[in-house]
Amino acid sequence: MEAVQSILPYLMAAWKLAVMYAPDLVGFALPPVVEFLGRDVKRENEKFWLTMMVCLLAGVLLKWNQLVAGDPEQVIIWGAIVFAQSQIVFKTYFKDSRLRQEIQHFKLFTVKADATPAESAQALSDSMPR
Repeated sequence: MEAVQSILPYLMAAWKLAVMYAPDLVGFALPPVVEFLGRDVKRENEKFWLTMMVCLLAGVLLKWNQLVAGDPEQVIIWGAIVFAQSQIVFKTYFKDSRLRQEIQHFKLFTVKADATPAESAQALSDSMPR
């Protein structure tokens, strides 16, 4: 018990730092997620709105307690911070990365609509890396 009490101040400080930098951390991780969700979206304005909605959803999740308390401005502010951070990360690191190319060409497996169960299993087996 004494050991837990001795590290408690450090854990609290780490938690405060994580909460303080949460929009930056979430914004840093969102470009691959948005790219995966929108890999079939071709028009730029649709990609923009997809990114905006994902960032606002992140803002809701990060500031749910303020939303419940009746302060939706905090959710919008944090959503905007997450959006700005994700755009900076996207344009700086992710736009020309190999990870983005891999996500754009990612497919689990393709099965014809009239395929038999054996053909579906074969398509799944063929899609697995060896």
